[in-house]
Amino acid sequence: MHTTTELAVKLSTDREGSTRSPRGTGRERRRRPTGALAGWLSVAPALLIILGFTSYPMVQSMLLSTDRWNMLGPRQFVGAENYATILAGVASAALVVLFVILLLITVIQLRLNSREES
Repeated sequence: MHTTTELAVKLSTDREGSTRSPRGTGRERRRRPTGALAGWLSVAPALLIILGFTSYPMVQSMLLSTDRWNMLGPRQFVGAENYATILAGVASAALVVLFVILLLITVIQLRLNSREES
């Protein structure tokens, strides 16, 4: 007597060794993606959604930052003029100093936390 798996193998493989449908229709079975390809195919929809919700707004913000626009009239391209205006301001030096101080505090906190964990 043959087991069920042996019969399935006999039915699905003909004399040439090609894989065919067990019903004898002569159509070859489609191979399922395996390994890394299957993993990427299963993760692809989530990656596209995440990229859509993060990259698109980021790119639009960068493009909008180079325009002069009051949200009522047409947009006018000004290039890096907006950035020059911000950096030329009186308060910009104080903001840079504040940013550096906050950056140093964050780095020090991260270093202290990493020492406590190890």
